[in-house]
Amino acid sequence: MTGTAPFALLLVLGLGTIGLPEAQGVTVPLPAAEVVGVVAGLLLFRLLAGRWVSPRRVTAVLPTRLARIAVAAALEEIAWRGFLLVLVGRAIGPLPALAATSVLFALAHGSVPGRSKLVHIATGGVFGGVYLATGHLSAAIVAHAVYNGSIAVGVACRSVPGSAPQLAATVVAPVAEAVRVVKRFAGGRGLAGVDLRLEHAEVLALLGPNGAGKSTLVGLLLGLRRPDAGLVRLFGRDPRLPAVRARAGTVLQEATFPATLRVGELVRLVAAHFPDPVPCAELLDRFALSGCARRQVGGLSGGTRRRVAVALAFVGRPRVVFLDEPTVGLDLEARRRVWDVIRDHASAGGSALLTTHQFDEAGALADRIAVIDGGRIVAGGTPSDLRAEFGSASLEEAVVRVLAGAAG
Repeated sequence: MTGTAPFALLLVLGLGTIGLPEAQGVTVPLPAAEVVGVVAGLLLFRLLAGRWVSPRRVTAVLPTRLARIAVAAALEEIAWRGFLLVLVGRAIGPLPALAATSVLFALAHGSVPGRSKLVHIATGGVFGGVYLATGHLSAAIVAHAVYNGSIAVGVACRSVPGSAPQLAATVVAPVAEAVRVVKRFAGGRGLAGVDLRLEHAEVLALLGPNGAGKSTLVGLLLGLRRPDAGLVRLFGRDPRLPAVRARAGTVLQEATFPATLRVGELVRLVAAHFPDPVPCAELLDRFALSGCARRQVGGLSGGTRRRVAVALAFVGRPRVVFLDEPTVGLDLEARRRVWDVIRDHASAGGSALLTTHQFDEAGALADRIAVIDGGRIVAGGTPSDLRAEFGSASLEEAVVRVLAGAAG
């Protein structure tokens, strides 16, 4: 979506087009024009996602969400095609106007990554092309709504692997977002204008030295702290809202629990706060903790307590998990088990923000990496992108070069 003020202006102008002639060109009868819109929206999703979304999976998205998607699509089409395309087309012709408004449509979505801007150019071109080909704005609205609805269903069902983060950015708010975030502390450490997005079905690793701002950023995204400047959002809303934060699981660096509670009792206590928790026995088995169910938490080793902390992050079936050094103190077998749980979570459509000092962990799990130093994001990309950009054989070497360059 565009920014609030520009979009409101375009909407007002778009509403002013009601009653004006439709776009010049071929005029297809209305029922057939809207069928064209449905087909165009489905074909566009198939082309970009690489597969169809089964109609049987539509129930994976709440009807109210699909209704909001349809309304948003209608408002954007009124503004971009009903007003701008017609207006510009009368001045420079329909095809140049289609190209110009498609590029403007992409540029107006200023918060999305570069690859998603290309998706916006393509989608804007298709929606505008449907309008010009049929002569009816309603056909473009239908195409836009069907395409966006397909993305929402595909992301919810994990039906767009690989393309999910890029496609989701065209319609779904990021899972977590920091925009020009500043956080100051008396000792001088903090954040200095951080921009970061965590997309749907994505594992993002946040790497950096001690004191770089990793834990501070996690605390802000969870609503545990407030930024001094900038904006933080969780599922597009204020992370301090209990209903929003309930959809997130968390492992903080320092996790303390009542020492006299048994592990099984602790799991059931936390599970009681969620409407559909993972059964206690299933959760303990997933983290190889079944043998500890009757042991008091205070008598566990540091590594076992860490596994309990990670297990509790998943007890409420979260949509996103924030894992601050989740495998610190774990042996190799326990680390691998935690890695498998994180992979399963992402494969099911969940998201994870992972902070770690272990480069093998980041390389094994992360779809994308952000390097933070001195309270700023100094590099980002996929592990292979970072290795290629800095001419490094390993991720560790690439990050070392990033940090050396930032220090210089």
